[in-house]
Amino acid sequence: MLHVGGTLLLSNGPLNPFGIIAALKRHDGNAIAGDTAIFNLLLHHMAKHLVQLGPSIKWIKIASAPMALQDKRRILELLPEARIVFNYGLTEAMRTCLNPLREHPDKLASVGRPSPSVEVRIADADGHDVNPGEIGEVLIRGGNLASGYWNKDAMWKARFHGDWYRSGDLGYIDADGFVFLKGRIDHAINCGGKTISLSEVETGLRSFFTRTSFAACGMNDPKGVLGEVVVLGIEGEWLEPLPWNELRIKMFEAIEPKMVPVSAYLVPQLPRTANQKVQLNSLRQAIEAGQYRAL
Repeated sequence: MLHVGGTLLLSNGPLNPFGIIAALKRHDGNAIAGDTAIFNLLLHHMAKHLVQLGPSIKWIKIASAPMALQDKRRILELLPEARIVFNYGLTEAMRTCLNPLREHPDKLASVGRPSPSVEVRIADADGHDVNPGEIGEVLIRGGNLASGYWNKDAMWKARFHGDWYRSGDLGYIDADGFVFLKGRIDHAINCGGKTISLSEVETGLRSFFTRTSFAACGMNDPKGVLGEVVVLGIEGEWLEPLPWNELRIKMFEAIEPKMVPVSAYLVPQLPRTANQKVQLNSLRQAIEAGQYRAL
């Protein structure tokens, strides 16, 4: 930015969306670069300010964390003059993929194609390539990889299949070479030989739950047929107008059968981390141990 004669505005202290908007107005800013969380904050709470800035913003870079498809469409609408580039990467593998959103309107759900000097492939648990369109772990190789973890060589080596870095992300590559993410590998189960992303399950189920807080996790198939199956933890009490069994029947009409939970359990309080993420392994262990009542 400085090399081409630009002015760089750095956010100082805790994230302050009002400060970002004020700085852009004060200095006639025409570009914004930040993590997905920053843009979600601006989109959901300060959209009217983005509309005012719309004609002057020429470039947007959205970094790292996945962004909902409807939010990508919204930012394209609010900032009509901006070239908007979505960037997928990790701390260990920055800018692995880039997706210029206006150039590929039919690929908005994708995180883009691999960046120059970067290779991406999708592999199963043994590191073997899966078929195109099939979900597996995203492996990365190229000039964007870090050189290691500080004083933790063994940990760094454990992250590799050969010379490919294991991202821990689930995804697939389509016929055009675009990468699509499907959640984290530790938030997935194997149901009848098919990898099921629990994040994708929760996204598919949200439209069915308007009053009830829930989390999807896996458990061993009680029938011993499918390996693992999807179940739900219902926090507190059941508040939906339809009984669980009737709502579950409706789910089969809208989502893939293997993604429909086989059962739901009433959980007084979902186990969470300090930053309020549900601890799915703890929830699974408690359900399998019979600690909660099934609906």
